[in-house]
Amino acid sequence: MGNSGYLKGARFERDFMEEIREQGNHYPIRSAGSHTPFDVILIPLGVHSQLPVIVCQLKRAKKYAPKPPESFRSLGLGDCVTKWWVTRIDREKYRVEVV
Repeated sequence: MGNSGYLKGARFERDFMEEIREQGNHYPIRSAGSHTPFDVILIPLGVHSQLPVIVCQLKRAKKYAPKPPESFRSLGLGDCVTKWWVTRIDREKYRVEVV
């Protein structure tokens, strides 16, 4: 039933989005299958929110968390967009690196 790597990655994305949704500050949008540099985009809630838009790349690993590549680090997105590199090793809680 489908690619197990894709399914595990999609589950990680959905779990991450649910946790973000529960925090109540951002509305998460998954860019499923789009082959863009971002897996999830977090839109701040509230008309006058001072929070940034956050674009996230999520990666799973078995032993070591991969580092964000230069192509992700160098994306020019403007001052009101923040980039998160989100990793999870095995079943541990995810880690966020602000790039």
